Amino acid sequence: MPNRRTDPLDDTLLELRDALDKPDVDALAAIRNRVLADAEAAESSPPVPSRRFALRRVPASVYAGAAVLMAVCLAAVLVQFAPSEQTGTTGGVSLPVPSIELASAEHVLQQAARSLESIEMISVQQGPFRLVEEHAWVQQGMEYGSPYEAGPDAQRNGYTYLLETRSQLWIPADETQEWLERRSTGQSRWLGGTTPESESALYIDETRNGEWRARCGRFFDDNRDNINCVPDDWDDPNFYRSLPADPEGLLRWLRDYTAPRGSTPEAMFHIAIEILRAGMMPPDVKAQWYRAIAGIDGVETVEQTTLDGRSGIALGLSGVHERRDLIIDPGTGEFIGERRVAGAAPEDPWIAPGTVLGTSSITVRPVDELGSE
Repeated sequence: MPNRRTDPLDDTLLELRDALDKPDVDALAAIRNRVLADAEAAESSPPVPSRRFALRRVPASVYAGAAVLMAVCLAAVLVQFAPSEQTGTTGGVSLPVPSIELASAEHVLQQAARSLESIEMISVQQGPFRLVEEHAWVQQGMEYGSPYEAGPDAQRNGYTYLLETRSQLWIPADETQEWLERRSTGQSRWLGGTTPESESALYIDETRNGEWRARCGRFFDDNRDNINCVPDDWDDPNFYRSLPADPEGLLRWLRDYTAPRGSTPEAMFHIAIEILRAGMMPPDVKAQWYRAIAGIDGVETVEQTTLDGRSGIALGLSGVHERRDLIIDPGTGEFIGERRVAGAAPEDPWIAPGTVLGTSSITVRPVDELGSE
C-alpha cells in the first residue's frame, strides 16, 4: 500500500500519542510550542481562491481553533506529569499551582475574542428580561485594637472567613421599568485569625438577605419611585454603546477611568473584571474588551481551573498582597467569573500565602417574566 501523506495536525496527534505512552515533559512541551506556532501561522496565511467543483478549503480559523484546543489539552497533560512545587489553600482545600507555563495570557484572550466573533450567539437581550445570577464567596472578618497606638510593629489582632452569597437580578429589556433583585447567604468558611473560630462572631450585613424592587435598579435610592434613569453605570445597556469600539480606545478608557487610583495595572484589571461581572456586556464589545485586557501590563496565565462546575483558564495579575484572577473559557469566550488569592505578604498576617480570598461566578440568560427562573 502506498504511503499516504498526512496532514500536519495528524502528524502531531501521532507524535502526541507516542509521547504519552512514555511521558516526557520536554517532548510534550516541544509539541505544545509547535502547535501554538502552527496556529499563528494558519491565522496569518492568505486565503486560497475558490474554484468551482474544487473541495472547499477548511478556513485557517478552524485549524487555529483545533490547534489552540490541542495546546490547552497539552498544557493540562504537562501539569499532570510535571511536579508541582507549590500549593495554595481554599478553606483548607489544596489548590495546585502548575510548574509549567500555559499558553500566554494574550493568546488566551485573543482566542476568546475570536470565539465570540465566530460563534453564532443568541443575545440575551431578545428576552423580556435578563437574569444575572452570581454565586460568590466574599471575604468577611474583623480587626480589633489599634496597633498604631502601640507602634507600627505591634501585633495585629482579628479574624477572617468567607461567606457564601447568592444573588439574582432581573433586568427588563426597557431598563427604565421595574427591576428585581433577590439576595441570600449560605455557609461560611474559616480562613484564620488570632482568636479561635468558636470565639469569632459571624457578622452578616442586613442587605445580604432580602428582595428589592425599583425602577432602573436603583434599589437603595431614597427617592427611588421618582428617580430619573441615567445611563451612567455598568448595569445599563447604553453604557456599553458609549464605549470606544477598538481595543486601543478601550485601554485608554480604562487608563483614564482609573486615573484617580493612579492608572496602575492592578486598578485597570480590577475595573475590567468588575464591569464584566455586571453581566451586561454585549458579545461584540466583550471581544474587544478581552483584547484591551491583553494590553494591561503583568497579566499572566495562571492555570486551568473549574469554578462552579464550569472549566476555564485563570488569568491573573499579581501584587504583593494578593493576585486577582479573571476566569474565562477561550473556546466560547464565556466570562466564567473571578477570584482573589493571597499573595506573598497577605494584608491579614494570619492568612497563609496562596489562600483563596474570594470567588464569584456569573451566569446570564433570558427569562420571560420578572422573578421567573
